[in-house]
Amino acid sequence: MPAERTTPSASSHAGELVLCMRVNQMRTPNIAMIAAACGFDAIYIDLEHNPTSLEAAAAICVAALGIGITPIARVSSRDAHDATGSSIAGRRA
Repeated sequence: MPAERTTPSASSHAGELVLCMRVNQMRTPNIAMIAAACGFDAIYIDLEHNPTSLEAAAAICVAALGIGITPIARVSSRDAHDATGSSIAGRRA
C-alpha cells in the first residue's frame, strides 16, 4: 500500500520545500522507487529532449503514482498524439 503523501502543489502552497527529480536517461519504472527512497516528491520526465518512448514514460508514471510520487511530463510537441499519449498514464503536464 502506498504511503500517505501530500501533493507537491499542496506542499508548495503550505510553504514547504518540494523536491522533484529530473528523469533524463532512465527508462525503467525503477526510477520512481529510487526517487521515493531518496525523498523526492515528484519526478519530471522530459520527453522533448531525450529519446524516452511514450511507453517507457507511461510505465514510469504508473509506478510513480503507485508509490505516491507525482509524475510530471514534458511532451515532445504540441501534437495531440504526443500530448494525450502520456496523459492516459496519469502524468501531470
